[in-house]
Amino acid sequence: MNLLKATGTIGGLTMVSRVLGFVRDMIAARLLGASHANDAFNLAFLLPNIFRRLFAEGAFSSGFVPLFSRRLTSGGTEEAERFSNEILAVFMPALLLVTILFVIFMPAVLLVVVPEYGNTPGKLELATQLSRWTFPYLLFISMAALLAGVLNSLTRFAVAAFVPALLNIALIVGLLAAPDDDLTVVRYMAWAVLIGGIFQFALSWFAVRRAGIRLHFGRPRMTPAVRELVLLILPAMLAAGVYQISQLFYAYFSARLGEGALTMLSYADRLNQLPLSIIGTALGVAILPSISQAIARDDEADASDVQARAFDLSMLLTLPATLALMVAAFPIIGALYRAGDYSVEAAQTTASILAILVTGLPAYVLVKVLTPAFYARKDVKTPVTIAMTVLALSIPANFLLIPRIGIYS
Repeated sequence: MNLLKATGTIGGLTMVSRVLGFVRDMIAARLLGASHANDAFNLAFLLPNIFRRLFAEGAFSSGFVPLFSRRLTSGGTEEAERFSNEILAVFMPALLLVTILFVIFMPAVLLVVVPEYGNTPGKLELATQLSRWTFPYLLFISMAALLAGVLNSLTRFAVAAFVPALLNIALIVGLLAAPDDDLTVVRYMAWAVLIGGIFQFALSWFAVRRAGIRLHFGRPRMTPAVRELVLLILPAMLAAGVYQISQLFYAYFSARLGEGALTMLSYADRLNQLPLSIIGTALGVAILPSISQAIARDDEADASDVQARAFDLSMLLTLPATLALMVAAFPIIGALYRAGDYSVEAAQTTASILAILVTGLPAYVLVKVLTPAFYARKDVKTPVTIAMTVLALSIPANFLLIPRIGIYS
């Protein structure tokens, strides 16, 4: 595998999606500002994405790709296809059950996560309505993540990297089509999330069929392959779950900081996530199949070589990006969001948050680059231990720092 070419393909298409995401945020900022309605939508959008990362992308891919690659190497396309269908038959009903339960009990969930929303008339009700519309997105995007695992294992990176752009396209269309009223705008956005997820799943399904893998929805059975994957991803889900719990605390703390806090934090984090996705995630996705196949061949030298090249390339690209975002935080935020209902004060606060966030960017990129080596070797204990340690430190730190420095904590 040509590491630079694979990373360039994934990173370039991820860049397209991220640019569309900024266009989406620019329009939303101009229409909604740092308002209660925008906070409610950002919360509704956060919830399915938390569970998407828990059930699908991180934990699932870390287990699925090595097992799929091993079967592809040892038994060819037919064995890999059989494995995928067995996983699909169990994965979809489990996700459907989770989706139904959360849609039914959404008011209780939000009262636990953001109890302060109940203090603003109509805000909790709006967040509940939007969350019930956006949460089924979890089902479609998680299925798309499974299909992306198949495509990435076959080193067909382009479609899987482009799929996220469809969500941003749907949201942009929803924003442009919505009447100029805050409540109507966020409702259009919530429906656009669900529609975007359907398109993401449909394109991924078509691409997998074009790649020669025939998937179908069969009867769920706990086969040896399914048991092997479950045993492998449960610890990885624990590691991912630790991070997603921290995201719930992120929503909880931001709700205590007043109107617009969640929106400003979200906009700053989107810019912080840009190099993380284009560099860190792209490299992590690109190297996991290669390391997994090298381990399957018992070729540790090749696996180490892939890891070392990814490490060097990640820092070569990340350090300049970190410096640029830190130095030019306010001009960048101002150019992207400062217009319409998004005030100068909100832009200044968002820029300060961004400058603080990017100080940890090189470390987060390295996490993305180093973690695949553990998963390829079926070592999930180390990432879990690290994730739990970080969570144990971050939650008390927020409780201590928020009264002193507020949103910047």
